[in-house]
Amino acid sequence: MPRHDPPSGQPRPEAEHVNDRIRDLMREPASRTRAARYADLLTAWIEATRDQGEEELAA
Repeated sequence: MPRHDPPSGQPRPEAEHVNDRIRDLMREPASRTRAARYADLLTAWIEATRDQGEEELAA
């Protein structure tokens, strides 16, 4: 789930962009290439959401 900016409540563009790419990828047939790209996108998503506060993780 993308991280939201407290003032606006909107997803951060980086995480939203990665989520869009993941959704597009999931429309493709399953393959080893798709699996590798998915792993790369998960890493990108972690980077985009890395600075979440501990209070958000506990919620």
